[in-house]
Amino acid sequence: MVTVGRLHPNKGMARVAAAWAGCPTLRAETNLVIVGGDLEGPSADEIDVLAQLDEVLGDAVDRRRRGAILLGHQPNESVAHVLAAAAEGFGDQVAPGGVYAAGATKEEFGLAIVEALGAGLPVVVPDDGGPPTYVAHGDTGIVTDTGSVERLRAAILAARALWAVPGRVARARTRVSETMTIDAMANALIDVYGAVCVGVP
Repeated sequence: MVTVGRLHPNKGMARVAAAWAGCPTLRAETNLVIVGGDLEGPSADEIDVLAQLDEVLGDAVDRRRRGAILLGHQPNESVAHVLAAAAEGFGDQVAPGGVYAAGATKEEFGLAIVEALGAGLPVVVPDDGGPPTYVAHGDTGIVTDTGSVERLRAAILAARALWAVPGRVARARTRVSETMTIDAMANALIDVYGAVCVGVP
């Protein structure tokens, strides 16, 4: 189970951790990987979130023992490798069939969510903001109230079951490649700007 983002209270990393830590099935069958934040010289917001994560997951020794990993900020290429490993597995170290969970109560767009879809992961996303416009609920992901730990946990469990949905990975990747690349989005905006500018002197 993977989540990527800034260690900021708005991103809901502690909720994702609580959803995972409070579920015996998730703890037994998955690891939790949190990507983001400056772990060496954290800001005030990051210190607050790290304290919340310590409360939920324990200190570094407890986290390792329980299967939770904080990777801190990583370059985009490394994040892509983490997402691919969660989806497809990595030798005998990482099993395939992971899930991406976004803990923010609202995402305007959610670049990490798009990258997770492109990697083939089923995603859990907030029901407020941009993700519901491109995540097909019950197919490429689960759209839910991510402000609730209980609903987030239920959505993560439901998202794991989406690996059994035929064609899900192909549909998610097609949506990303056809409508969410830089070129595709730029072309869509050009059309919008062109329509708005008609008749403007």
